Amino acid sequence: MVDIPCGDANWQFASWEMDSLVAYVGLDIAPAIIKLNRHRFAHHSNKRFLFWDLASCSIPRIKLGAGPRVADLVNVRDVLQHMPRQRVEAATRNILESGTRLIVATTYPRERGSVIINISEGGWTPYDLNELGFPKAVRCIPTHPSIENDLTCLYDLAATRNSNQASAGRASKARTAHEQLRRQDSSRVHHKLTRLSQRCNVEQRVGGTKQWGKRMDGSYDGEWWVCLDDGRLRSMEGHTCVVYSFGIGSDWSFEELMGTGDKFGLSGSELVRKKEGMGCDVFAFDPSMGHAAHVHQPGAVWFQPIGLGASDEQIVEPQSSIVNWDNGRSKIRPPAKWTMASLSSLMQSLGHSHISLLKIDIEGYEWGALLAACDSGILRKVEQLVLEVHLVPSAPQVTELGGTSAFRKVIESLESEGFLLFHSVINSFGGVRSDVHNSSGMHWPSCYELSFLKPLRRGKRDSE
Repeated sequence: MVDIPCGDANWQFASWEMDSLVAYVGLDIAPAIIKLNRHRFAHHSNKRFLFWDLASCSIPRIKLGAGPRVADLVNVRDVLQHMPRQRVEAATRNILESGTRLIVATTYPRERGSVIINISEGGWTPYDLNELGFPKAVRCIPTHPSIENDLTCLYDLAATRNSNQASAGRASKARTAHEQLRRQDSSRVHHKLTRLSQRCNVEQRVGGTKQWGKRMDGSYDGEWWVCLDDGRLRSMEGHTCVVYSFGIGSDWSFEELMGTGDKFGLSGSELVRKKEGMGCDVFAFDPSMGHAAHVHQPGAVWFQPIGLGASDEQIVEPQSSIVNWDNGRSKIRPPAKWTMASLSSLMQSLGHSHISLLKIDIEGYEWGALLAACDSGILRKVEQLVLEVHLVPSAPQVTELGGTSAFRKVIESLESEGFLLFHSVINSFGGVRSDVHNSSGMHWPSCYELSFLKPLRRGKRDSE
C-alpha cells in the first residue's frame, strides 16, 4: 500500500489490518512528519516513510523479493482538493499512470452551476475526480454527510485496464495497430496541451458569464486569457490592435471587452457591464446565429454571419455531434445555408495585413480550419491565438480529417509557426467525453481552453 499523504499515521495503525500489510509506504510533503514517523515506527519492518511531492514525482514502486513492484493500493484521501489546478492535474496523471490496481480517493460530485475556484497550495476546492479523468467508482461512501457532500470512493484501475485489453483483444490486428497509433497521437497532443512553453508576465482574463460557474483555474465559461506583455493588444502609432473572433453563440462578453467596452451597462454579462474595453478593432463571425451583418453594441463589434472554414464556399448547416448551436432559435426548422470563408480570404476582403489576436471557438470544426490556415501560411500574420479545442476523434468533422492524427498535425504546425502555449485549462462544461484512453485506460479530457502567443522581437511586431 502507498499512502499519500500519510500525516502522523495515527488512524492508519488503529487496527491490526494495517500492521499485517506486507508493505506500507507513507508519503508526505512535510519533512518533519516523515522524520517523526520514521522514529515512531522504526521497529516496524514492513513500513517506510518518504518525503514525496505527488505532483512532481511518479508513485514509487515497492522493493519486495525479486525486485520492485507496483503497489496494490494507493490511498489519496483528502489531498487533491488542497492543490491548485495545474498541480492537481499533474498529480492525477501520476496516480492514474502508476499501474496500481486500486485507488481510494476523495471526490466531490459536481453539480451544474457549482463554483470551482482557483486556489493556492494548501487551500481547498471541491474537485470532481470524474472531471479529472478517473474511471467510474466501484463503490463510494459519504465521508462527512452532515458537513459536506464529499465521498470516499474505491476505483478499480485493474478492472478498467482488463476491460479495455479484452476489447482490444477481440479487435483485428489492423484495428489494434490503428488504436495504438491513435493513442500515441492523443497522448502526444494531451502532453503538449498541458505543458506550458511560454511565460506571460501580464495575463488578463477577458469576458465570461457566471451562468455555468467556474472552471478549474477560477475563470468563468466564455472567459479567455490574453497576454499584455510588451504592449500587446494595444493600438499604438503605426499599429492598430485587430481582433478576429470566430464563434459567438449568445455570449458577446469577450468581444465587447476587447472592443470599446460597456460604458452604460448594457452588456448581457454582469462581468462586462460598465467596464472599459481594450480599444481594439473587433471583427466577429458566426453563421449559426441567424443575424444579418451589423455593428453590435456595446463594444462596437463588427459582425458578419460567416463561418471559418478551409475554403470559400456555401454549405448546408451541419449537424454537430459535439454541441447544439440553435442559440435560442426554434429547433423545428430546416437547416440553414451557411457562408464559409478561409482566414486568408477574410483578411484580404477586410484589408488587414495582421491580426493581433485570433479567437476560435467553433465546436469541433477548428481542426479543419486550422489545418488549412497552417498550410496557407496565413498564421504568420497572427500574433496571439486563443482557442477552444475539442478532442473527440469520432466526431464526423474530425474523422474526415484523419482523427487523432489531425490533432497532432495542428498542434505541431502551430509550434512550427512560432506559437507558444502560455495558458491551458480543461473545460468540463461541455458534457462530452473523449473516446480516446490513456495508457491506464482512463478517458482523456475532451475539451481545453488554450492561449498561445508568439515572442515579439524587441521593438518590432510580427506583421509580415
